[in-house]
Amino acid sequence: PKKANWLVLGDSYASGTYAIFAKSFPDVNFLQLTIPGCRLRPPARIEGNGMCDQLQRMIYRHIEDNKGTIDGVIVSSNWQKGHVYLVEEIVHTFRQSNKEVILVNQRIAFKDRVPNIVASTLNKSMAREKANIMLKTDNYEIREVIAQRLEADTKLVDMIDLQCPDQCDIFDNNENLIYLDGTHLSPDGIAYISKRLAALYGSLFDPQNTRN
Repeated sequence: PKKANWLVLGDSYASGTYAIFAKSFPDVNFLQLTIPGCRLRPPARIEGNGMCDQLQRMIYRHIEDNKGTIDGVIVSSNWQKGHVYLVEEIVHTFRQSNKEVILVNQRIAFKDRVPNIVASTLNKSMAREKANIMLKTDNYEIREVIAQRLEADTKLVDMIDLQCPDQCDIFDNNENLIYLDGTHLSPDGIAYISKRLAALYGSLFDPQNTRN
């Protein structure tokens, strides 16, 4: 009750987002409702009764039933070309419930598991070079689609900026591998990105701070 309470929603990407935000902003209380492979949809588009559908209905019910205790929601997902166009509707749904929304934009992805890339090269320098060659370009395009479609005052965290300040490194400053596979962050990766998040988005939970 003495902290701001933010609910992190989405798929397995959102699980990583929860861990990153919890490390970056210890003065905020983060809650998590996520399930791997379950891409968030607006209520009107939830039609089935599988685990993913049930979870999403629970999310919307939880927000509706806890209006006084949840200050905002953080939406994070493996946005895909067929899914990305739901972003506006999803954000609008939460804003209609008078919730602040932070959208975490698309992250980078590789064409192979990063540990495999490292194992197939002779040294870390070669692994870095090969990993950057094997980046999926679609994710950069999806990032731009999201940035263009959101309302101007929506808070947006650009994961690719956090992951790739210069090039897209696969090791942290201590040469620890920061990816578990082709997309998900390792514990060292979560610690690495959380430091960058705190440095670049330190005022994110200031109510006056919005995207330019």
